[in-house]
Amino acid sequence: MDREFGLIHVRLQTWCPLQLQVYVNGHEWLARKLAQHGVRYTKHDNAFLGVEDCARAQRLADRCVSLPWVARPDSQLFVALMSGEHVVHGFANRDLRATLTGHLRDDPKQQSAQISRLLHRLHVYGLVAKIPRSRRWRVTAFGHRVMGASVRLRQLHFPACYAEAA
Repeated sequence: MDREFGLIHVRLQTWCPLQLQVYVNGHEWLARKLAQHGVRYTKHDNAFLGVEDCARAQRLADRCVSLPWVARPDSQLFVALMSGEHVVHGFANRDLRATLTGHLRDDPKQQSAQISRLLHRLHVYGLVAKIPRSRRWRVTAFGHRVMGASVRLRQLHFPACYAEAA
């Protein structure tokens, strides 16, 4: 049971390539968010019967998106972003290129474009935000929670799942 997302269900495929799927109950997550924001709601089982502020609930629900949370490249990117060295000044495209060099294309221009696409995707999901009047980014509070949970699942829980399947 995760403090932020509630009940998380993990499905491990027991045949090659041993894919892993993580399911989060979006209604449980939304109910927790609504309670945090002081929005009253009525819920029965896993269904909302009524919500005081539907527009705000929709905005919150839009943030609960489907992400490839624990795919290896994403996990390595999350670890690089959450390492702590970028907390004070943020990070730039070149900082991530230096960290993820083994997982990127060979051409430096293609590497830069690849990192730019990753940053844009993380920005759309609300995991990172641009630092105004600079070329630097920072991890948002929402990003810390999502990426932290993803890294925690990948590093702590998945090795045990793989060991049991072997």
